[in-house]
Amino acid sequence: MDNLDSLFSKVLASSTADEEESTIEEVWEYMSDNRVYVQVYSVDKLGNKTDIDNVSNIKEITSVEVVFSKGEFKKSFIWQPIDNENIFILFREK
Repeated sequence: MDNLDSLFSKVLASSTADEEESTIEEVWEYMSDNRVYVQVYSVDKLGNKTDIDNVSNIKEITSVEVVFSKGEFKKSFIWQPIDNENIFILFREK
């Protein structure tokens, strides 16, 4: 789980949608290889969280909380995606 810090830092530092896509794919590879579970919540301006599955308009998402877990360990990150479609890379199956 420690590798997630450096991997997700690259996502947060992305300056283009293509770079963001590439780095989030690296995170996905790590998750897949290490059996890490992910939950994603849309976070509104007031800090209210909604499960990403319950968001009706993906274009309105400005910020998400990504929570990674494996066993009793959890790590979460707040992410403002450049391209909201990149969020769904986290949910692909191998």
